[in-house]
Amino acid sequence: MKVSKNVIKKYGAVSYETCLSMLKNLNKISKTNISVSITGIAGPSGGSKEKPVGLVYIGIKKDSKILVKKIPL
Repeated sequence: MKVSKNVIKKYGAVSYETCLSMLKNLNKISKTNISVSITGIAGPSGGSKEKPVGLVYIGIKKDSKILVKKIPL
């Protein structure tokens, strides 16, 4: 979803900031009233203490309202 390399480098692919960036850019590209973005670590490996397997960020944008939630395992 055209996430800036700087955002990914600074915060990682699984982060609030990446999910928010995906959400905003998707909304621009699709020109819809509702957009959804999801990023997470599915596993079975690849997690860390700070970002364990099962961590998910879900973003929803409806009109001008934006919500990004961290869903820990």
